[in-house]
Amino acid sequence: MCLNNKGFAITTILYGLLLMATLILFLLIGNLSFERRTTDEFVENIKNELNGFTNINDTSNIIIVKEDGTYSGVLKDINNHNVAVGDEIKLITPINENYLISIKDNNITHATPMILLLNNNSDSQSFTIRPSTTDTYYYIATFSNPGFVMDIAGGSTELNTKIQLYTTDDVPAQKWQFVETDKVGVYTIRSALGTCMDLFSALASGGSAINSYDCNNSNAQKWKVLKV
Repeated sequence: MCLNNKGFAITTILYGLLLMATLILFLLIGNLSFERRTTDEFVENIKNELNGFTNINDTSNIIIVKEDGTYSGVLKDINNHNVAVGDEIKLITPINENYLISIKDNNITHATPMILLLNNNSDSQSFTIRPSTTDTYYYIATFSNPGFVMDIAGGSTELNTKIQLYTTDDVPAQKWQFVETDKVGVYTIRSALGTCMDLFSALASGGSAINSYDCNNSNAQKWKVLKV
């Protein structure tokens, strides 16, 4: 069958409309897919933050280990009190007991670094301990918002990698182990990456960085636990 010019034009228009409708349909599907992914990510972030509150009523003891990683006992503070999951604690450097690990500017958000500051009795110096999915390793969380935990930036084992806040993510960079020393309530805090929580240059002064470093059993890597 032959089409005249008018019929050809109508057919061309119909094909054009069909192609346009198909394109619009693909765009709508793509947009819906993107919105779903965005929504899923948003929901996952909320779940991560809410995850911090799931163990607050857990009063189980916190296990400490020896240098070789074997079970040693339960966590005690410098006053020989047992420390349980969910208790409020302070982390003090034995180099100068007036200085505590603190959240910089009390800014509880991703990538805020841990620093050393004089004791100021603020929320920025209060932490709690939560169980992780790995035996004898724990999350060290902010007491006011336990969904945020201490995290080694980028999961790096490089020397002097900063320790920061991040939402709970079940990674080795967020899991910490309390290793006994020869003094009650004083511990080396070792990550599941094999590095230790370290006071930069063993400098006990306001603003000194708290980093991850090769474990060396120095005073810069020893921390007094005080139950509040």
